Amino acid sequence: MRALLNALGLTLWGLIAITLAVALATFGYRASLSYRESRGTGISSLPATAATGTATATATATATAAIPITPTAQKNQSISRVLAKEEIAAAQESSHNLGDQSVDAGATAVDGLIGIARTYYRRKDCKDAIIWADKAIGAARRAGETPKENVYLFKLQCESDAGDTAGMTSVLVDLIRLTNKASYWNDLLRIARQDEREDRNTLMLYRIMYNTNAMTEGSDYIEMAQLLGDASLPGEAFAVLDRAVSRGLIKNEQRERTAHLLDTLKARAAVDKDSLSEKETEAAKSASGEFGAKLGEIYYGFADNQRAVEAINQGLQKGQIRHLDEAYVYLGLACLQLQNPADAKRAFANLKTVPNMSPRVLQLWELYSDALGTSG
Repeated sequence: MRALLNALGLTLWGLIAITLAVALATFGYRASLSYRESRGTGISSLPATAATGTATATATATATAAIPITPTAQKNQSISRVLAKEEIAAAQESSHNLGDQSVDAGATAVDGLIGIARTYYRRKDCKDAIIWADKAIGAARRAGETPKENVYLFKLQCESDAGDTAGMTSVLVDLIRLTNKASYWNDLLRIARQDEREDRNTLMLYRIMYNTNAMTEGSDYIEMAQLLGDASLPGEAFAVLDRAVSRGLIKNEQRERTAHLLDTLKARAAVDKDSLSEKETEAAKSASGEFGAKLGEIYYGFADNQRAVEAINQGLQKGQIRHLDEAYVYLGLACLQLQNPADAKRAFANLKTVPNMSPRVLQLWELYSDALGTSG
């Protein structure tokens, strides 16, 4: 049969296409196959987290959304199902035929697997879409290629539609390792914040969100500024809130409150700055490293990163630091500002030695460190 088709210059799938075309012409039906693949609000079902005294943060996560085949008549629906089955069968044959061939053919095989995943996804068959997406990812890696972002997006939307938070988290971690995009950080950190009740951990999450440019809501900046103020870091709090204002993220109903908070933080920061010499003396005389670490955090808030690194390192040498996790985070962030990613990674790596640190917060900072240098 294949020999006859080759002699006629046709392929098996070409013959099927011709047969379908004739059937369509005979019965006077026109199949309309309409696909749309775009980034939408597939994670909008995520519950938002509200902290004391702040506006509710709404999930603005983005993922792939698709509109399924929308024929206008029952017989057109039957034709669409036939076409979808043929597309899957063609992609499966292509992937099977090319799977054991050369590396040059590997890309085509991967594309075939992606085609199968895409077709199942369009048919809202998420179970099989995820299976074939994973096969495409595995095939790409075996071929020495970087998996394509859209394959993960099929999975992300399916996990979102199912309300599977653990599944969404896993896919978002993969997407961050792949792209380090701020939108994926935003999605991931909003999920992490859902069940967080401790202010210190919430602030740790906000620090990642802020430093990945993933903070998009004025209410998030306001809450972070308040938490920093409560942590006796008014200089950094003022800088955070001032960024929100300069980027136009403060809503009309938030402006009066924000202006008042800015004035308060500015006054407190001025007091801190005037007392830096006194704090330096106190840190030098103390046998504990607590004062040095706290001094370094204050310096970081004033963008004096070199002094921040020096003060925190001196504090770490003395030991007896109350919040060791914060010291390592600020040390790492200051090193990044000084264009020293190697030392930053070493500082973040020390977080795993901190007793009783939240496992979730630790994993996110490790991911942040791993993603350094990945384009965002």
